[in-house]
This record gives sequence, structure tokens and C-alpha cells, in this order.
Amino acid sequence: MDGQQWDRDILVDLFNYRDQQCISNTPFGGNDEEDKLYWREDITGEYTCLPIRTNLYAKRVPVPLICPMCNMEDETVNHVLVNCTFANQCWERRCLYYRASNISSFDLWLMSILDRTSKDGHGEIVTMCGSIWQARNQLVWNNKKSEVNSVVFSTKQYLAEWKMAQGSSTKALYRDVIPGDGASSWVKPKENTVKVSVDAVLFTELSKYGIGLLARDDSGQVIQGRSEVYDGSVRPEIAEAIAVKEALSWIQVRGWKEVVVETDYLMVVQAIRSKVNMKSPFGSIILEYRRMIMGLNIELFFVK
Repeated sequence: MDGQQWDRDILVDLFNYRDQQCISNTPFGGNDEEDKLYWREDITGEYTCLPIRTNLYAKRVPVPLICPMCNMEDETVNHVLVNCTFANQCWERRCLYYRASNISSFDLWLMSILDRTSKDGHGEIVTMCGSIWQARNQLVWNNKKSEVNSVVFSTKQYLAEWKMAQGSSTKALYRDVIPGDGASSWVKPKENTVKVSVDAVLFTELSKYGIGLLARDDSGQVIQGRSEVYDGSVRPEIAEAIAVKEALSWIQVRGWKEVVVETDYLMVVQAIRSKVNMKSPFGSIILEYRRMIMGLNIELFFVK
């Protein structure tokens, strides 16, 4: 990039015409942050993995390879969560066992057992994996040996409590809402205020996405609208975050002083309001929005 735009000469030298267009249409933040590595499958960009002994050893961490639960085979993900004698007993106790000896990876095993299980059982399978791993950690770090019955019971209890929490209250889902959030129909803003409605759409088959902005005054009259279509395949939350950020740029160009911005994507609103910094592309857009809105009289709300 050259300053705030792509260096056209370099693009022409290195890429064909199609790639030049794709790169030129790729939005980027106008800040001086260094590039970062991120995990694309998580919205925060963070990546975590189990510190399995074979993985640690491969990273030259001097640890014993033998499984601490059975002391019979090297500790791999497949072994400790499925094929270890302790894991075997846990799975068999819940009648969920499906042998993984002929499957090369834990991912393949998990997909296989999920395919053979009803949707109601998926949560128990994932929770059981977590309980087995916790039992392993109790032995390694606290020298405490867990019983199969306690692992199975803790799995059932945790899952039941989680389901109860999800079903009994929507406050956890909407924990960052404030007065003014959740409107199901358009409401006029206060006097001398502009309200901007924001939305985004994905054109997956065309590898494109678009944004739509509509500004109305305090009487409900449309002042101006704007729509854009960009090349590229992005996740829904990124398209929505770009739409909100573009709305802010649009507001600044128009010179509107008192503005309310509304979007129906709660995740974007929560991310902007939080103080968490994420190193993912989504997080970079959110950070740029926070910087742009400083000193401006703009309110952001979630609408249904």
C-alpha cells in the first residue's frame, strides 16, 4: 500500500488483471497498526489448542510422551479423548462409544460420531470431551485421579445447567443492550437528529457483498441513501461491521452533527461497545470504528 491506497504500479507488476481488481477492491483500515497473525475461524482471531504431550514434544518441549491416564500409549488427541482405557469407560458408560482405532484424526472421529448421533446428543458428546480433558488435567497438575462415574455425572450436570441458563433468560444473550436497543419498528429520532439505518447482504454465489445506508430526518423524510457492492467473500459479521464503519465515514462527509445509527446485527453493536480488542479482521474494523467515533455525537443502537 502507498499511504492510504494500494500501490497501482506494484499491483500491475505482480498480478493479473482479475487479481488486481480484487486487491484494489479490498478495504483496509487507515491506521498504522502492524499486521498480525489471526485464526480465521474465531471472531476474536485467537487460536487455542490442547497441550497434548505429542504436540508439545513436536514443539521441542521436554515432556514425557506416555499418556498419564493409562501409562500405555503416547498421548495424542485421539488417544486421550477416545482410545485411552479411561476415556473408553466414560464413553461406554453413556452408551456413546464409537471406536477410533481405524480413524486417523480426532476431527474425523468427531465428525463420524456426530453423524451417527441425534442433534440432542451433540452437546453431550462435546461436553464429555471437555470433562475427560479436565480429568486428565486434574491428574497431571493436581495429582488427583477422577472416577468414571464423576466424569459422566459432571458432564450431565454441566450440560443441564447450560441448557437451563440458555432457556431461562435472554439476558445472557443480550447482556450488552442499553435503553433504546431492540426496537422492532422505525421510530423518529429527536429533533434536529439524523437517523441512519444500516444493513449488509452477502452474494455468496457471486463472491460479492453489499451494504445499504438510508438517512432520514426527525420527521421521517428520507434525506439520502447509499449502496455499494464489493468483490470478495466475507463472513456476515465482517460485512455488517464494514457497513457500520462506512456509515460513519458517510456521516462525516455529509457533516451531520447529531446522528443515530441503527443496525440489526447485535454482535457488531456488542463488539463496538465492549473494551475487548480482537486481532481478527473483524476486530480491526471495530477498532477503526471506535477511533473514528471519538469526539463525535453519534449513538449506535441494535434494532430487530
